[in-house]
Order: sequence, then C-alpha cells, then structure tokens
Amino acid sequence: MESIQMVNLKSQYHRYKSEMDGHNARRREIAGLYTESCKTVESCVAPSMSNDKSVPVFHQYTLQIKEGSRDELAAFLFKRGIPTMIYYPLPLHQQVAYKTDEVLPVSEQLCREVLSLPICPELTQEQQLYIIKNLKLFYKS
Repeated sequence: MESIQMVNLKSQYHRYKSEMDGHNARRREIAGLYTESCKTVESCVAPSMSNDKSVPVFHQYTLQIKEGSRDELAAFLFKRGIPTMIYYPLPLHQQVAYKTDEVLPVSEQLCREVLSLPICPELTQEQQLYIIKNLKLFYKS
C-alpha cells in the first residue's frame, strides 16, 4: 500500500471510529430506556445491559416475548407505524445449510418468542417513548 493511501485511511479511521463510538453510546442509551421500561411488562424479557467482561453495542435490541404473543405484538406495533423484526425465524439446526435431526427445544422456543425493536442511533426520544407506550398498551388490552 502506498504511504499516501495509508495516511488517508488512518485519518478516516479516527473520524469513523469517533462516529461509531457515538452511535454505539446512543444505542446503549436507547437500550437502557427500553430495558428500564420493560421491567414493568411481565411478558417481556429484556437483554442484559452489560457484564464485567463486555459492553454490548446493541446492533439489535431483541426482546423475548412470553405467553405466545410475539406475532400479535408485532402486528399491533406495525398497525401503529412501528417496525419490528424477527431476525432468526428458524433456529440454526433447522436451516438448510446446517440441518440436523437434533432437537434443541430452547433454541426452537426462543425463535418463536424473539422480537427486535427499532434501535438506530437516529431514533429520537419522542419516537422511542411512542414505541414504549404502544408496547405497554398492547399488554393492557
């Protein structure tokens, strides 16, 4: 690699690293409010915020939705303009590339229960509070 290219890449790295650090901090902030808000919703299990070995960046914010209401919750939020995502509809051992006859009940259960909420760094507090309000509204109805 030419030295001029290296200097250019190095300068861009520091700029992008700073920007990514800011995005990651914002995602953690959003995740913190989601997690705090989910404490009052018995059917939702929030992800761990951190431990002594790592600090998550929350590329996704995935809840475990108990009582078989995940699909109904997703439809309820969708009707209110709130996108959700199911990133892993099938457990790994049931996907074509990794298919086995093994039965993994915990993996299978989690794939029926997980639902991801919006967590982009650009999400405003107003938007997040709207998401939380509707999540709680679903469980009150």
